[in-house]
Amino acid sequence: MPIINKGRLRLSDVSLRQAGNDWPTAQVISTSDVVENSANLYFTNARVIAALSALTTANISEVSSNLYFSNTRVFDAVTIGTIQGSLSVTGNLVANGLIIRNIAVSDSVLTGSTSANNVVADAITANIWNRLYSSNVIELNNLFYTNSRVISAVVPLLTTANVIETSANLYFTNTRARAAFTAGRGIILMSDGTIKSTIGTETFNTGIDGGRSYAITTSMNGITFTSSNAGDRLILRSLHVTNVTDNPAYISSNVLYAGGNTAYLGNLIPVPVGSIVEFMDRPQIIQPNDTINLQAFNQNQTPANNILQAYFTYETVVNDTTYVGTGHTLATSNANILITTADQSDTVFESIKFVNLKPYSIGVKTFFGDPNGIPRSYLAYNLQVPPNSSVEVLQSPKLLKFLDTLYVSYANASNGDAIAVFPSYRRTAVTTPYASTSSAVAQGSIQAAFNTTIIDGSTLYYTLE
Repeated sequence: MPIINKGRLRLSDVSLRQAGNDWPTAQVISTSDVVENSANLYFTNARVIAALSALTTANISEVSSNLYFSNTRVFDAVTIGTIQGSLSVTGNLVANGLIIRNIAVSDSVLTGSTSANNVVADAITANIWNRLYSSNVIELNNLFYTNSRVISAVVPLLTTANVIETSANLYFTNTRARAAFTAGRGIILMSDGTIKSTIGTETFNTGIDGGRSYAITTSMNGITFTSSNAGDRLILRSLHVTNVTDNPAYISSNVLYAGGNTAYLGNLIPVPVGSIVEFMDRPQIIQPNDTINLQAFNQNQTPANNILQAYFTYETVVNDTTYVGTGHTLATSNANILITTADQSDTVFESIKFVNLKPYSIGVKTFFGDPNGIPRSYLAYNLQVPPNSSVEVLQSPKLLKFLDTLYVSYANASNGDAIAVFPSYRRTAVTTPYASTSSAVAQGSIQAAFNTTIIDGSTLYYTLE
């Protein structure tokens, strides 16, 4: 720029023209001719840019028309309201961001970044997912799972044709059912798969499994029938006595029952030379520990050895208390004596045998009666039992109906303890208690448990007293 020397003008530095009207011409001076000092630097773009680069919002004054950005001003600029009902948001919340001011966050399952004034998008997303349940999401074509829906859909498809059979759960077949049974004592399998019991039959009975011989002696001794199971029963099919001498002989017998009762089975029954005596016209029931005693007498009715031999034939019924055999020596004359009551079920009698120990005939009666003892039908009426002999009343089985009774009687008082009766029968079902509570307190518990031979599905009635 031109340098002006204040105070005077040096004429030597200026050429003046006097000719005409022209002014004198000054000498031209540029920034390239004037030395730059540090206090007054020339203008350059670089120096301007460098000077402006140091400007920040901290040292540039803010005017009302151009306010600086702040979170508070942004939040104040957003309209604050309440979100109710369903919220539909379009766009990627995570990418675009979502700022909501003054949201009251009370959901304990809300996760993500939160602050006093905002909830960011990931927290909102988490809260929405945590609030989705089958109870508040509308069910459309994609149905929710329920057991009933699965069952209704699957059950019609489940058949033995399309469900795989495993070794632990095999399907039923006739062949498998038949193969599962094994023929054994008292049971045979027919070719068509029929299972048949031979117990209780007489003709060619393959259930007969017992045969024991006994040499009869001078004393009243015999065979005790034992079993490891108290519930077993023996069906005595035959007691065969043979005279093995050339002289007449006699045989006497009694039954000592395990319960302590003794009943005479025969007294001085003659066994002629070359002859036999069969005690069993019909089968008799023997229980474990019952004893059948025999005693031999010679032709003079003196006890003797080695003149008579006996052979017992029987079949074993395992753990079946429906079979019952008892002997009763009758003491009361001219009175109906109750022998048994069909108290649990209908009862089938195979044998009712009377034995006379007197040397003369004794008349006997027996009948099936109602629960009050009123005769329904007589099976024997003044039937004469020969001296020292026995009579079998039944030639075929007889049925005693449920709750009906069996009574017997004999004629004269002098015949007391000289006449005995031996019934053998089978109940169609037996129920016996094996555990119970002897007494119970008020509001206490009681127990009643039973062993029963009734078939599954039957109704069992009982009374607690």
